[in-house]
Formats: sequence, C-alpha cells, structure tokens
Amino acid sequence: MSKSKEMLSKENIETASLPVLGVTFAACGVSVESMIKSIFGVHNAEVNYATQTVKVVFDSIAVQLNKFKEVLQSIGYDLILDTEKGKEVLEVQKIHYKALKSRIIATSILTIPIVILGMFLTDMSCVLATLVLFIFGKSFFINAYKQAKHGEANSDTIDAAKITLVSFDLQQVYKTLCLSRQTVKTIRQNLFWPFIYNLIGIPIAAGILYPINGFLLNPIIAGAAMTLSSVSVVSNSIRLK
Repeated sequence: MSKSKEMLSKENIETASLPVLGVTFAACGVSVESMIKSIFGVHNAEVNYATQTVKVVFDSIAVQLNKFKEVLQSIGYDLILDTEKGKEVLEVQKIHYKALKSRIIATSILTIPIVILGMFLTDMSCVLATLVLFIFGKSFFINAYKQAKHGEANSDTIDAAKITLVSFDLQQVYKTLCLSRQTVKTIRQNLFWPFIYNLIGIPIAAGILYPINGFLLNPIIAGAAMTLSSVSVVSNSIRLK
C-alpha cells in the first residue's frame, strides 16, 4: 500500500453497496472492481454478480460517490447512487431491458431478409448487415472502445472484435485466419461431394435402373453406402486437427 493511502484516516472509512448497470457476466465484474480500486481513497471493491451490485469500502473524505459513477460511465457501465429509491432502480432497469427488446425485434426483422438475400444477392445482404451492426448494435462498439481506452475488456469487446486474443502471442491471429480458411474449404467439400454422392446414389437405391436392366440395389448395400457417406464427411472434418 502506498504512503498516501496509509495517511487516510480510518475514522472516515465507509461501506456502500450500490447497484451497477451493464454487468452481464463475470468479466464485467472484474472490470468494475479494477476501475473502482484504482481510485484514490478506495480500500476495496467487490462485485456481486448475482445481485448486480458493487460493495465499496472507501474514505469518504478522499473520494465521493459521484467519482465512482463517473469512472464506471467512462468504461460503459453505470452506477445508481441513491439506493433508497428502490422503485427508481427497477424503473431504470426496466427502461434498459425495454430498449434492448426493441433493438432485438428490429434486428430480427432485418435479419430475415439478410438470410434470404444472402443466397442470391451478396452485396445487398452486406448493406442490411451494416445497418444491423452500426445502428442497432452501435452501443457494443461504443462500449468496446471505452473499455479499450482503459485496457479492459467485456462482452461488448468480444462482440465488436473480429478476433479476440487471450494471450500476447500475435502469431495466434495468423493461425486463426489459416484455420478459418481451412474450415470454410472443408465445409464446402462436405457440402459438394455428399450432394453429388446422394444425387447419384439415391435414385439408384430407389430403383431407377430397374425398368432399364432389372437392377435393384440390396437395402443392406444401400444402407452401407449411406454410412460410408457419413464416414467420409466426418473423416474429412477430422483433418482440421
């Protein structure tokens, strides 16, 4: 502990439990704790993920509650300071969830055309996808930027980033891109060859050759052929290891 913190009077130590908005998973709690602990005058901070509250032990002379709210807002979270107004807390949360619900409905309406048009008009689906990303999903990018400024990360960072590294090895980016290309290539192979295989095999198994030369495929052989098709797809996918 620094000398400046040692000089803080123990008589002014207070404990406050405050509701936090935007804590959606455990890593968010870690970000909230680290930011509050970095404030001069704070002795400890613990986030309760279940109740979405943060318990802060601080020196009331060195730091005020408004400082906590200001710091958390700078990284995309919010803090409700007046805990006695329980109805107000519920109302804020209700408004927040209602806004999220509206965005999900609007996004779903645009997502259906994206899936349909993506099969025929790739450029048009990109335009609709851009609307979804930067209009209804802009808050993810804004909060991810706020987190990045402070060297933190949360679920918004994962949503906004194309690639999220959990180590300091930049070579993992190259390896990830290579694996992505190989995966797409394998998916295309697994779609194309079984399709051709079934396009030829199913009519034969159904007896298409019987009127021509009287050939009927034994059901056991047909079942074995279908099994071979599945085995070939699985074997081709295992190569990605």
